[in-house]
This record gives sequence, C-alpha cells and structure tokens, in this order.
Amino acid sequence: MDILKIAAFAFCGLLVVILLKSAKPEYSLWVSAALACILAAYVLRDLTEMIAQVQDVWIRAAGSSSLLRILVRIIGISCLCEIMASLCKESGCLALAGQVTLAGKLAVLSVGFPVLLELINFILELGQ
Repeated sequence: MDILKIAAFAFCGLLVVILLKSAKPEYSLWVSAALACILAAYVLRDLTEMIAQVQDVWIRAAGSSSLLRILVRIIGISCLCEIMASLCKESGCLALAGQVTLAGKLAVLSVGFPVLLELINFILELGQ
C-alpha cells in the first residue's frame, strides 16, 4: 500500500470537492462518495493479499480460521461504518452519522459475541 499515492489522490479529490462546493454544491457529495469508494477499493485490493497471508499463518498456528473470519468481519464493519459516518457528517446529517456509528458498534458486538462467550466460558472453567 503506497500511502503517498493515497494521500495525493485524497488531496486532489479534496481540491475538486472544495471547488465543486462553490460552483455546484449538489455534486460535491456525490464526488466525495465516489472518491471514498475508489480509495476503499484501492486499499482493499492490497488488504486481500495481507488477509490471505495472515490466514495461512493463523491456520498453521491455531488450526482454525473461525476467529480470524470474525476479526476480518469486524474490521470490515468498522471501515464501512467509518466511511458512511464521514459521508453523513460531510453532507450535514450529524444525527444520521451518529446512528450509523451506533449501528456499527452494535454490529461489531453481534459479530464478536461468540468470542466473548468463549472467553467467559474459559474464565468460568478456570474458576472451577
């Protein structure tokens, strides 16, 4: 992942969005959303290779990929909610941004709940 390319693309996109806000404000949100999607696709392309490598090591070390799958889902939910909340804030919908953030937190809790139950059971077994 080349952070300089990402930063340069984001900066150029920011300039376009700022210029559009003064000329055609109704298009600035759409351009901002498109730029966010392009950046997410660029980052995810590199992320899939890293996930495959981590999964290979994880399976060799732990023998199960279920916990890794949960971790990847949590990371995906967090990234998606952060992007959507930022877009909502930029468009002026602060209440909607807050609801997206809350929904993301609840989704992370829901996906990670089996891990929490496993941890509680492990602690209870240690106490007996």
